[in-house]
Amino acid sequence: MKKIILFILVAFYFNAAYPQDWEIVHHDADPMTKKESYDSYSFSDKAGNEFIIWSHRDKKFRLISHGYIFDYIGNTHIVPFTVGFYDNNGTFIEKIEIDGHVNESEPTMMENQFSSKKVKKIVSYIKEKKGSVRFLIPLYGRASGMDFTVPCMKN
Repeated sequence: MKKIILFILVAFYFNAAYPQDWEIVHHDADPMTKKESYDSYSFSDKAGNEFIIWSHRDKKFRLISHGYIFDYIGNTHIVPFTVGFYDNNGTFIEKIEIDGHVNESEPTMMENQFSSKKVKKIVSYIKEKKGSVRFLIPLYGRASGMDFTVPCMKN
């Protein structure tokens, strides 16, 4: 009986904790290609959308939409979107407008268009603050678009 209760509690814990989990993958150095070692951090929500950042890049992030392509502008492959910052209590702090770039061969994947102060602000907020960052991004053929909230790593 104790084993059954323990199993239920463990299963509940891991299922309940999933949305807040960050996955960390270490990438070893490769002397042949002259790459240094680094870590990649990814967060996935229940829908399968994913946000990725890297330890060696403070001005780069990637968003992956599960099942829908990003609604980019013509041949430019640029997606304008809104990013909101929230504190640990869920209170809205501010928002910024930014552009992303969609690769034509992978229209469900978007990276930031330019290495800018705005991008550095998003990445550093996620790595160093408590709270969350919310991305509102247009998706092709969907009026509601992508509404994806990423918890900060120090929560």
